[in-house]
Amino acid sequence: MIGVIMRKVFLIFGFMLLVGCQSAAQFERNMLTWRGQSIDAMVQQWGYPQGELTSPDGNRVYVYSSSGSYNVPQTTTYNTTSNLIGNTIYSNTYATTDGGYTLHFSCSVYVEFGADKIIKNVTWRGNNCVA
Repeated sequence: MIGVIMRKVFLIFGFMLLVGCQSAAQFERNMLTWRGQSIDAMVQQWGYPQGELTSPDGNRVYVYSSSGSYNVPQTTTYNTTSNLIGNTIYSNTYATTDGGYTLHFSCSVYVEFGADKIIKNVTWRGNNCVA
């Protein structure tokens, strides 16, 4: 049981190291600062978008996307309890298996701008939109 708890603590700690100081709130603040800026400035800083759409009102929308995955390895912990009765030891072993799955991360940023090349709106979707 303690091994399972320690493994979960280690997994959470490892995830926190991966995420670091990144936050969705900081990401939102960063994205909102682009409103009113030139799309050319964004392209110069971010590079060319992965896609382009047209909004219902005719504005152009650049799409920036990123994705990745992390494989959580499968681990098995064995716990054995023993009792000594007379000259005989009786033991029970229990196996607990954790992991063996993949975490998927993605973020798509949609940058809408008009004919004047000024950014009108920035929106995003995904579980990894962090600064």
